[in-house]
Amino acid sequence: MGMLSCSLSRQFGKAGRQSFAAAAAGLGHAAARQRSHYPPTAPAKPPAAASPPLLHSRQLFGGGREVLIEHQGELYRLQLTRNGKLILIK
Repeated sequence: MGMLSCSLSRQFGKAGRQSFAAAAAGLGHAAARQRSHYPPTAPAKPPAAASPPLLHSRQLFGGGREVLIEHQGELYRLQLTRNGKLILIK
């Protein structure tokens, strides 16, 4: 028996301990219902990393419509279409 139950038994006897248990059980359900109204708290977000550098396509292409990009020993071709879309070709 827990310390609170012992104290209740001494003060109110078995009936007091049973009514306390019933009240605590009812309170648990009420508390659970009350908590459900609150949205769960989101975990703390890690600090944002520095934003990547921004390059405008004008800087990449200059006046042309194609640039070559070397990545890990491979050559890629970035093309600017007539519709203004970008295509990356390996």
